[in-house]
Amino acid sequence: RRATPQAEMDRWIEEASRVRQPTPRGEDENASGVGAASFRVSENLHALEVLEESLQRGRATCAAFNRQGTLLAAGTAAGVVEIWDFETRAVARELYDARATMTSGRETDALDASTTAAVLSVHWSNDGKKLISSCADGSVSVWDVRENDVVFKAVFDAPLHDARFSPLNPRVALAAPSDDGPMTFALTRGRRRAPLPTMPGDIDVPSLVCRIPSAGVLGNTTPGHAVFSKTGKHAFVAGARGVVTVVETATADIVQACKVPDAALIKRLELSNCGKHMLVLSNGRTVASYDVDETANDEQANGDDESRKQQTTEAPVVNAFALGADDDDDEEDATMMDGVDDPSDKANDQRQRQRKGVLTPSRVFANAASRGQWSAAAFSHDAKFVAAASSGGAHELHVWERESGSLCRVAVGAEASKGVAQIVPHPTRAVFVVLGSNGVMYVWSRAFAEKWSAFEPGFVELDDNEEYVEREDEFDVAERKRPLSDPSGSVAKALANRELVARGAAVEAAARVTEAELAVRRELEAMEKGEAAEAEEERRKAELEAAKPEGAEGATSEGGARPPTRLDVKTETALVTLVDASAPVAL
Repeated sequence: RRATPQAEMDRWIEEASRVRQPTPRGEDENASGVGAASFRVSENLHALEVLEESLQRGRATCAAFNRQGTLLAAGTAAGVVEIWDFETRAVARELYDARATMTSGRETDALDASTTAAVLSVHWSNDGKKLISSCADGSVSVWDVRENDVVFKAVFDAPLHDARFSPLNPRVALAAPSDDGPMTFALTRGRRRAPLPTMPGDIDVPSLVCRIPSAGVLGNTTPGHAVFSKTGKHAFVAGARGVVTVVETATADIVQACKVPDAALIKRLELSNCGKHMLVLSNGRTVASYDVDETANDEQANGDDESRKQQTTEAPVVNAFALGADDDDDEEDATMMDGVDDPSDKANDQRQRQRKGVLTPSRVFANAASRGQWSAAAFSHDAKFVAAASSGGAHELHVWERESGSLCRVAVGAEASKGVAQIVPHPTRAVFVVLGSNGVMYVWSRAFAEKWSAFEPGFVELDDNEEYVEREDEFDVAERKRPLSDPSGSVAKALANRELVARGAAVEAAARVTEAELAVRRELEAMEKGEAAEAEEERRKAELEAAKPEGAEGATSEGGARPPTRLDVKTETALVTLVDASAPVAL
């Protein structure tokens, strides 16, 4: 397929750069649609129904959609970032560092370059104009997609598993090195790095709401995964021993810690498009989900002064460091407090139960028939379904309903994929792009049913063919009811159609107007002919008057004819004689 022209590529980048209007709190952003069109999936339908097609140009290692879903960025093992036009399913642009592909003073083809490292992650900025990628050689590059140029590049000591922009500041990125803990990284000349803290030690509760200043926590050096929240106010850090730490980005304080069930190592965190749900992919046999509510931390921080005073004096917050301590209290103190209910302890327990953190444990998704781990997981575009791929060499995808947790379907794809490395949901449509371990991207979509009634409202759809039995007098009765003037029934059928009747009435009205115009025209022509005849008569009279001899004016009558001449007696006698002579003898 041919590459997309430059003008169309610039138009797509411009459309992707438009920031959507914020939706009211409590509404899903995907429900309002993107741009001129939006897509809603039914409650009982999901996207993993039909394997539509496969996309491959280079060996893909990672992929990501922009916010509108019009462009798909795919990193390859050759160090090239391919920009796919998802509507035409063609490669619109290729991003690669020309300086890294220079061999022997000559620029080689990007696909054939062997000096570049594989791309491990790609992510779009919110405006859709920039793209950040991390490679296996430890380099982080920020691309200007429109100009096809690298605007920033830095090199770490070890490969980065993931790098993404901050939703609040495009000059700040979240990096996950393979030799250090997750950190924020400034995309400026200073290249300042700030490690993200994690909950020290282990916790014995599913969720612990607290506030631990980052100054009192040692730096995290354990490699892990981290993601920003939808608003960028919090960062979710996957720490050791299966604990997810919620860090407030403004102060770098730990505000919550969650223990993932049946997990000793967290491999990946996945947020939904609306930012209200999160999946935790671990080494366990289940996929844990959490509900995200960032307003809970704001309400906790904006409490009244009296409650904060009671928390600090009467009932201090439980110290997270003391959760793993042994119960070696003094026996004398225990004896004195035996049988006595401390009001402060009761108030503290009640407040702990009422306190709500940013993350709330929701459901755990699993398949009783599958005992292996999960290699990838993601939400659907509307967060109604959860899709996960089982580890191993099979292209096997499981789909659950998020609210009920019931397993809807197990979809099996191509065996040539050799497993699933990543699941990328489309941001606005019921489409999944599944990245296989063989570097091929498989497009899964819904199975659309043909509805002929959409073209003809009177068309009735039948599930099965029905044999129609005609009555003997069915059409005879209809013919007897027709009048003699309309034996075929075409006139009655035409009259039954309101459009035809109105059209006929309009034609008749137009004919009457035309007839009236013709009558007026004929009358005007007759008047013109009469006036022309009168003018001709006047002209002839004038010519006759001009042709008269002089002195003969009085001899003519008014009509222009000469009066009869009087004969004398001799002349009359001679004429009578001539007539008598010429008459026959019989007379």
